[in-house]
Amino acid sequence: MLAALAYIPLLLTKPGMVAADTKQYLYLDPGTLMAHALSMWDPTTAAGTVTHQQIGLPPAARAVLLGPRPPRIPTWVAQRLWMGSLLFVAGAGVRTP
Repeated sequence: MLAALAYIPLLLTKPGMVAADTKQYLYLDPGTLMAHALSMWDPTTAAGTVTHQQIGLPPAARAVLLGPRPPRIPTWVAQRLWMGSLLFVAGAGVRTP
């Protein structure tokens, strides 16, 4: 029941479209994003700053880069599966036995 609540609504919401996210490049180009995240300091923006795209990035990027994703799964489905997995784990963590 928990898995159905975590995954089905996400997969039925705007099929075919990548949902708006603060870390959009995580789904679109995770390799380049991780390469740029090696140094959090970005000297090309406003005389230097830590960009919001890189804060909290490593755990999510590792899951997207290393997780099983056959090449035929569209980006929007992979995104929904990632978000559903977060909801499922959070729900399982607060479930009382």
